[in-house]
Amino acid sequence: MKRISLISAALLTLPSLIQCTTAGNGAASRPEVCYDSLGPIVASYLPAREADSIDRWGLVRPDGTMLFSDRFDSRPSAAVNGYFSVSGPDGISVWHASAEPSPVEGLSGLRQAGAMSGGLMPVCRKGRRIEIVDGEGTVRMELTSIDGREIVTAAPYFIDGLLNVLTQDGLWGTLNTTGEMVLEPVYSYEPNFNERISPLTRQIETMADSNTVRTELRHYLVNSNGRIIFTFPEGYEPEGTVRGGRIAVRDPQGRIAMLDTDGNITPLPDAAVKAAEYDRDYTVWTDSEGLYGLCDARGNVLISPQFRMLALAPGNRMLAEAGNDAFMLTDSVGAARLRFNGFERVTCFDRPAPGIVSPFGFIGDGFAGKMLLDAAGHRQGPGTFRDIDTRVTLLDDGYVHTDFFNSQAAVHAIISRLTDRGWGRASVGEMMAPLAEALDEKTASATSLKIESDTLYMLNLAATAYSDRPVALDSIASGERIFRPNPESVVSYIKVEAAAPTACFPVMVQHLGSELVPRGYRAEKIRDGYAVYRSPAAMVIITPRKGLKGLNLFIMDRSFYESAGQDIISDGEKTYLRHIQS
Repeated sequence: MKRISLISAALLTLPSLIQCTTAGNGAASRPEVCYDSLGPIVASYLPAREADSIDRWGLVRPDGTMLFSDRFDSRPSAAVNGYFSVSGPDGISVWHASAEPSPVEGLSGLRQAGAMSGGLMPVCRKGRRIEIVDGEGTVRMELTSIDGREIVTAAPYFIDGLLNVLTQDGLWGTLNTTGEMVLEPVYSYEPNFNERISPLTRQIETMADSNTVRTELRHYLVNSNGRIIFTFPEGYEPEGTVRGGRIAVRDPQGRIAMLDTDGNITPLPDAAVKAAEYDRDYTVWTDSEGLYGLCDARGNVLISPQFRMLALAPGNRMLAEAGNDAFMLTDSVGAARLRFNGFERVTCFDRPAPGIVSPFGFIGDGFAGKMLLDAAGHRQGPGTFRDIDTRVTLLDDGYVHTDFFNSQAAVHAIISRLTDRGWGRASVGEMMAPLAEALDEKTASATSLKIESDTLYMLNLAATAYSDRPVALDSIASGERIFRPNPESVVSYIKVEAAAPTACFPVMVQHLGSELVPRGYRAEKIRDGYAVYRSPAAMVIITPRKGLKGLNLFIMDRSFYESAGQDIISDGEKTYLRHIQS
């Protein structure tokens, strides 16, 4: 099992999930309530601006009083497990959530920050890989490359001790808190763990007959150890994740149903087109007109589709919108138990994000502003707020991304395929025809062939061989067009395009010498806008790509260099100057 690089020798005992502090406003202090009994990841305070605020942000408690007020110019994140983050001129910083908030040492100037879970948080600094840090700001692990594939994205927090990660080639995997890959990054779809179970999809190739390969998708449920615990029946596809031991699925006819982890399938009504929300006891679903209804765990209709919105709420209640800004709490058969009057919108915040719970009840948004409401519809706190934000992190799309580019490893990936007279399977002076997949009408007119493409260390490689003659010749024999190799079509030069995500050309050029010299190359010219190396058998020219985002590497013999090398160099210098002048 692969393991991500651990910075420390071993993970120490993790800090408690929720920090209980003594906090308050003004002279009198008040004890803070611990919410760790709600679940492992708790959003205990929300960012808010009071009605009489000078446009600065603080954090509000679930009872509507402020943990602290008018502190930050920009919106902080919600406080999750005792920590929140806030953006400033130098980047994002992570803070302890208390009445007198203090920054976590070592966690400032960040590019991105997730949320604290299990004493760990994914963060990213500019130009660095994604790191996993603890509540003291200590780096516990760095998300390094896996088989040459950089980890470029991580989920915002661990759920059940698991963190989903995405490699540069668009494949998902999952690691645990010790850096072990529970699921290798080979999946096209992100795992969706909840209750230590996730649906998973694999592409399987089978032989339909002796000549035909059939590709199909197989769906599974796996546990937090990566072991398959259930294989979906043929034709059934998962929708969503496991909640309350159940998951929404589609049957072979496209109808929605519920599947429990014991393999029992319970159909929903024929009118159901989507399972919007569900738990152990109920399923909220929508019909083709977008109206919401409710079923119990056995598929019995409790509320027919009639509401514009229906959401599961605490206390065995449902938050419903009946239209015309009429919001109410209903029981499981749709009978109104409480009406929220005077609000344009009411939302329930007990489960703000996957895997996260919260002690907050309802947030009402009306003409006078926003206010916190309890399950009886009573206002929480002394008044209304200019704003209450329900976003858990500061992340734009909900994920932690890195801008790290391993230029040294990228250069090695390029030069490692350099041969005495070429690159990969192409060599200058040799015939082009063996490089073609087939000799046909296309190669009869082509003077270039793409010989290789790959993605390594966030570098997209594309190599092309060029000639001054068509690759193939054609003729007519017995009324049939025949294609054969053109013996005069030989490789004149090879161009390797190496596209990088950042303006890294100068840094990459610095690494070239240590890679080329051991291969018998010597520097002939090195300038800001290009570099030239020579060996007894070949010449290599390196020029920048547009925006200096990577490089182009040209391989040729001496005669081609003397006839066309200066034009290639001039184009490289122009590209470099355009970037500098812009």
